Amino acid sequence: MAHQTCLGGTIRAVLGGSLAGSLIALCGAGAYAQPAPAPAGENPFSALFGEWTLKDDKFQYVGDGRTVEMQIIPNHHTQCARVNTDRSMLCVVKAGALNGHTLWTYDASKQQVHWLSHFGTERTGVGVGTFDKASNLTFKVRFTDEPEGSYRQYRYEWVSPDEYTLRSTQYDREGRATGNWYGGAFVRLPASALAVAGPTRPPATGMAYSVEDDTRKVKAILKKIDADITDTSIYSEDVVHMAQGSRAITSKAELRKALAAEASHGRSNMTHEIVTLHSYSDMVLTRGRVKGAWHPANGGSPVPFETNNIITFRRTADGSLKVWHVIFNRVELERYQP
Repeated sequence: MAHQTCLGGTIRAVLGGSLAGSLIALCGAGAYAQPAPAPAGENPFSALFGEWTLKDDKFQYVGDGRTVEMQIIPNHHTQCARVNTDRSMLCVVKAGALNGHTLWTYDASKQQVHWLSHFGTERTGVGVGTFDKASNLTFKVRFTDEPEGSYRQYRYEWVSPDEYTLRSTQYDREGRATGNWYGGAFVRLPASALAVAGPTRPPATGMAYSVEDDTRKVKAILKKIDADITDTSIYSEDVVHMAQGSRAITSKAELRKALAAEASHGRSNMTHEIVTLHSYSDMVLTRGRVKGAWHPANGGSPVPFETNNIITFRRTADGSLKVWHVIFNRVELERYQP
């Protein structure tokens, strides 16, 4: 949740005092909300790479232990990227009158995230965090400009791969909640949504993914389709299937009936090919083609065919892929000139 780091800086700039500092701490903590442990050679913060901002510019806080107030913080911006190792990430924050940065590093042996931040001229924060299997983070951080022994506990939870929520609760040196807290939602800027490259850990699943691994998984699924079109184990329950000249099928149960009816009239010998493939934290998008021949059940002559398709594969909680959306059209071979 590197995005959260920015928020911290913003609040301090607007509010000042310990609450502002807490917010800054918050920024650093966000960057650590990653699944653990991270596989060797993979940056555990990759899902956070990119640019983030405060959703609707709105942030809530309690500074007197009782009154909930709304703070509008426009143009909040945080950019997070790999530094020069596979276990670290640097987030640079621009938050109005207050700028800063946070550095996150991952200790695989202890499955902990270490955080160091600096904002303005006096605000330095140090903390340690852990994340659960869903990539949500609980973080404890102390600041140089807050009362001795006090700390902040942050809870970061993913809403989607492009949004997360934050709540920070303040505790005194005795470990008692002071009643002060703040929180908000952060979203990925559209321009950076597709900018993440290389292996990434998607928040929705806590699983690692890469173009190479996804290509292997997709090829395995396509081979199952080639072998048996009636095998619906590869489809998501809410699959949408749109064939040329046919109405949309919008459930696995409906698709199962349609495929069984098709198989009763004959069989297809076909081969799926991938033309392009793009990997994202929650899905894989492919463009492909299929070449083959239809063999009628009555023993008639085979009918050659070729189709083009767009297929999306949903990434599930265990990291596997399921066919989600299918759109395809038929190439009129008699008119096609290669």
